[in-house]
Amino acid sequence: MTELKRAKLPGWVYLALAVTAAMLSVHLHARQCVMLPSYNPADDTGYFQAESALQYRYARMLAGGEAVPAVDIRAQYPEGLKIGHEISLWMEQATAFTSRALYGAPPRPYHTFVIFWVCVFSGISVLACYLLGLALTGEPPAALTAALLFGVCWIGSTLTTEAYGFQTFSLPFLFFAVAALGAALGEKCARPGVWSAAGAAALAAALVSWHFTRFFLISLWLALAYAAWRSRGDGPALKRLRLCVRALLFSCAVVGLGAAVLRDTGFIVSPSVLLGCALLACLTLRGRRLAAILLILGLAALWQAGRESASYAHVYALLWDKLRFALAKPADPLLLSQEARLLWMGPFNSPAAGFLVFSFLPLAFAGAPRVWRAIKGPPVKEPAGDLCDAMLLIYAAGTALVQRLAPILAFFLCVAALRRGTGRSGKLRLAAGLAALAFFEMLKTVAPQSPVNLVMPLAASLTPAVGQPEASVASQRLMLEWLRRSGEARPVAADFGVSAAVLAYTPSPVLLHPKFESAVIRDKTAQYLKALYSDEDAFLAFCRKYGAKLFLHRAADALDETAEGSRYMAGVRTLNESMAAVRFHFFPEKLRHFRLLYENNDYRIFEVGAPGAALAACRPVYDLALFSPRREEGGWLVIDSAGVVRRINESEQKLLLAGIYLRLGRPEKALSLYEEAFLIWPPDGNLKQDRDRLRTALKAPKPRRDAR
Repeated sequence: MTELKRAKLPGWVYLALAVTAAMLSVHLHARQCVMLPSYNPADDTGYFQAESALQYRYARMLAGGEAVPAVDIRAQYPEGLKIGHEISLWMEQATAFTSRALYGAPPRPYHTFVIFWVCVFSGISVLACYLLGLALTGEPPAALTAALLFGVCWIGSTLTTEAYGFQTFSLPFLFFAVAALGAALGEKCARPGVWSAAGAAALAAALVSWHFTRFFLISLWLALAYAAWRSRGDGPALKRLRLCVRALLFSCAVVGLGAAVLRDTGFIVSPSVLLGCALLACLTLRGRRLAAILLILGLAALWQAGRESASYAHVYALLWDKLRFALAKPADPLLLSQEARLLWMGPFNSPAAGFLVFSFLPLAFAGAPRVWRAIKGPPVKEPAGDLCDAMLLIYAAGTALVQRLAPILAFFLCVAALRRGTGRSGKLRLAAGLAALAFFEMLKTVAPQSPVNLVMPLAASLTPAVGQPEASVASQRLMLEWLRRSGEARPVAADFGVSAAVLAYTPSPVLLHPKFESAVIRDKTAQYLKALYSDEDAFLAFCRKYGAKLFLHRAADALDETAEGSRYMAGVRTLNESMAAVRFHFFPEKLRHFRLLYENNDYRIFEVGAPGAALAACRPVYDLALFSPRREEGGWLVIDSAGVVRRINESEQKLLLAGIYLRLGRPEKALSLYEEAFLIWPPDGNLKQDRDRLRTALKAPKPRRDAR
């Protein structure tokens, strides 16, 4: 036994190995980013989308020494987005500070630096996982393998791929906060006050940076309450719990009063803080005093309900409607509230079976030892372990509600098996098992499409076919280039999904943005959708009300029949020929107040209030005859949108393969795929020219070699 103890490596070696694991995670995440089709090292146009594009613009401005206006008119024309009140810039300021410290001038283009900055910062989560593993087991090998598993898992890389979001910036703080609290709750911790203060400081940084942190805080209070209930009768454990709760509440008070983005929403008396006050009261008071404090806190929650609803009504409406409809969107969008229709999309969907399989196999096996231990014998009472158990269960349920929470679930899943009380041989087996899982997860992350990845076929069999039209990267870049060159910095009305890209990559102001924490922008977005699916006069009135000079039409606005599209968000199930969206797509010649200036396969740009000759349409996607149209009484228009989208997707897949075969030096196979693609969906002029050049090259006589 003495020889075994002497053989143990010093703590600094394990810390160095944990840093190495974090560096491996950074490498894998950066590799994923730069291999994407949307990445161009010489041009940042179109790489970041939606919220990431909005935030990227601010980071680029700050890095270049530009002052961000207190009210950004360009981001929400004409009333403006209140910077520091409706949106925090901590992440952007941290990014700009780093680039200024490393470079005399910000690198051009700036997106490559931001990509690597995000990946490096996300590596802190790996170190937080190692710290939490130490707090749970006291065994560096097991903690190291758990950290390695989280660092290389595929679901973790989704935080950095094409992302520059507040979630990416705040999660390392949140994970460190949990790890520090876990260390403070350990019975062998020599400085619980220092660790609880460190955890509270990290939580404060996340609270100012990301609005979701207030909901994470609620889950943290619930987990601490569970740990306190499990530790009842254990005086020292309850004392450490009270210390942690006090530290967290103190940090909430400081940032709630000091940060405008939290002060304006009344965070200090929000449910996120009042629940913590109630927990502290339950840990320190009894009898009538406890009842009186709980009554006061309940009244404060009722008094604050109006302000809380104004800022986060869309979140509560989403959760309520998800529960009402068992996590599945109803066929009739009008059964949902407007708030839920706006938010229930993309990462706020409940995860599909294919996503869960690909994300959590083999990662889910990390929790198997914990499940076995719970079944085999009475659970050991340890506050840090109870805290992590509760968080794991909360985010398992949360991920079922909102796909965006999956990386948080993965973090707690990686440490699920780490608990004290395991024998030495058991700890070695645990470390070996976690290392094996890390190996398989790394293979999945490095080459998700590889035949070696046995998870892919299973996940693919559970993933439904894509029925939603998606704009290509090339089409968006061409549209943004036209706006840069010919838009003359005129305000643009566009869907909030693409508005942020217009804002980030062109000089044009936009009417909408994707930050829905303000009731004003949610109401304005609802007005836009209602006008788009009303007649032309209604949409013209919307554009004039808010000063739009250009309108950016997406082909998806007319063609997307899925529950992810703008039609569903607007509560529209059927199209009418008088609708503005229909005329923008199929009948631009009938428009009286909008003139077509530009088009490609996915976008059209119209000038507002400018009747006259329109640009001649030449793209098949705007040809109504190709949609098998059927007109019904009352002007209703029935089109085979789903069939057209399916044909377009099949054609694009064959064109993609044609390009691959050309690069492999097999032009005959490429030409065959071109012909097959054109039979499925008519090509535009450029594709025909590519096919004709290839055909001519194949017919040309090959040069004869000189006889030797």
